[in-house]
Amino acid sequence: MSLAASEMRFRRLFEVENYSKPPIRAQKTHEANERAMKHLRATFGSWRLVDVTADDIEQYLRARLKNVPRVKTKGGFRELGILKAPQSIRSSGCCAGH
Repeated sequence: MSLAASEMRFRRLFEVENYSKPPIRAQKTHEANERAMKHLRATFGSWRLVDVTADDIEQYLRARLKNVPRVKTKGGFRELGILKAPQSIRSSGCCAGH
């Protein structure tokens, strides 16, 4: 691995990688990737890519699952944009019955 690659920060990932943009990917896919990166940059933006571990990602996903936004509607409160739990979290028993 070159020095430049080992020092790359997470926030630069999508600035360097253009595979998410049309015509390689659909516009809606690119927009979904940009929304995901907005949240990921808030957590991992200053981290070096080589320092992000599977445990860090797992902890991030667990925190995101706990913080589901809610909105008041005529019928009561509704959760918005529920994240699907990854297989590793589902199999740990935290989401039993789902």
